[in-house]
Amino acid sequence: MRMRHAKKYTSFTLLWTAVIAVAFLLGALVSAEDQSLVTIENEYIKVFVNNTADGRGRFAVDVTGGDPERDDDDNQPLIYGRPLPWTSYTTINMNGLLFAFGGPVSKRAGEGLATGLMIQKPEVRDGAIVTAWRYGDLEVTQYISIVDGPTTGLPDTARIAYTMVNRGQVYHSVGLRVCIDAMLGENDGAPFRMGEKQILTDYGAQGSTIQSYWQAFDSLEEPKVIAQGTLAGGELTTPDRLFFSNWGTFADQPWNPVLIAGRDFTRVGEFEYDSAVALMWDATDLPPGAALSRVTYYGLGGVTISKGELTLGVTAPASVQSGTTEQYIVLAYLENRGEGVARDVSLTIDVPNSLRLLNPIKVDIGSLKPGETRQAAWTFTAVGSG
Repeated sequence: MRMRHAKKYTSFTLLWTAVIAVAFLLGALVSAEDQSLVTIENEYIKVFVNNTADGRGRFAVDVTGGDPERDDDDNQPLIYGRPLPWTSYTTINMNGLLFAFGGPVSKRAGEGLATGLMIQKPEVRDGAIVTAWRYGDLEVTQYISIVDGPTTGLPDTARIAYTMVNRGQVYHSVGLRVCIDAMLGENDGAPFRMGEKQILTDYGAQGSTIQSYWQAFDSLEEPKVIAQGTLAGGELTTPDRLFFSNWGTFADQPWNPVLIAGRDFTRVGEFEYDSAVALMWDATDLPPGAALSRVTYYGLGGVTISKGELTLGVTAPASVQSGTTEQYIVLAYLENRGEGVARDVSLTIDVPNSLRLLNPIKVDIGSLKPGETRQAAWTFTAVGSG
C-alpha cells in the first residue's frame, strides 16, 4: 500500500527514506556480527573472538591477504575457529584450582572447567579486542590485537596478551596456560620447527631449550601457509614450558599435559592429524594489588625461498636492535627435491661486521634423502654498524 503512494513524496523524502532503510539494514548486519563475533582485520590477517554463550572469549586467526608475494595463502585459517572459535583456550591456575578463561563451552576443549564472572564482554578498545573475567580476587583481562611480525615486518601477527590483577587482600598463586590449535590452511597436522629441531611427535621444552620462535609449514617447495609463534624478545614473556602435541591431549588436559615419546599428532581418541601447541607460565605468587602480564605472538612467518633440487628457505628477523644483549636467530631450511640422496651437505652463513655470530658459521647437514627437510640455526647479537 505504501508503494502505491510513494510518488506523492518529494525526491528528497525518497532519498532520505532510502538512506534510513539502508542504515537500518547495515545496522542489523553489524549487530548480528557483534552478537556472535568481535573482529579486527587488515589486508594481511583477521583476529576474531567468540561472543556467544558457548565459548565467549575464545579466539582464532585467519589469513586475509597474507603474504603480498603469494596468493595461495589468501583466506586461509591460521588458528582453527570457523565459524566460531572454541578449540584454542586459556587456563587460569589460581591457588592450584583450574579455571577456563571466558565463558563455559559445551565442546571438548576444557569442557567442564570452572568459569568465573564476566566483567567485560568482548569489545574493540584502542585497537584490541578486550575481554575480562573475574575469579574470586583475581581479575584477568585478555587483549587480542594485530602487530608487526618479527620476521616479516608486516602487520600480520596476532598479539595475545593477558593481564592478571590481584584485587584481594592476600597473596594468590597464579599461573597461565594458552593452547593454540594451529591450522595451516587445509593442513591441520603440520610439523613444527624450532631451532634445529623438526617436531613430528610429542615434544616439550623448558628453560634454555625454548627458542625465540617456532614455525610450521607443510612443504618448503610449495608452502600453503607459514605460521610462526614468537616466544621471546621485546615485550614478550617467554613461557616457562612449551608443549607440542595433538590437540586432543590439550583439550582433555587443561594444565600439565602428559606427553608420550614417539606419539605422532593423531588426535587422541580419533583418527585425524591435529597438531597444537601450549604455552605455560608456571604459577607465581601475586601480592595484593599487584598485576602480572603474559604476552606472546602468533601469526605469519617470513621465509625467503630459493627453489631447486635442493630448495633453500631462510628466515630471519625483519629488524634488530644494536647495543643490547638480545639474541636473534637465523633459520635455514633445506629440502631435497631431487630423486637421489644428497651427500655431505653443509650450510654456511655470511654475516656483516655489525652482527656477532655466537656459533660456528658452518653447519654440517650430512646426507639428505629425497623429500627430506633438515634445518640449521645460527644465533647472533647486533653490535652496531659495520
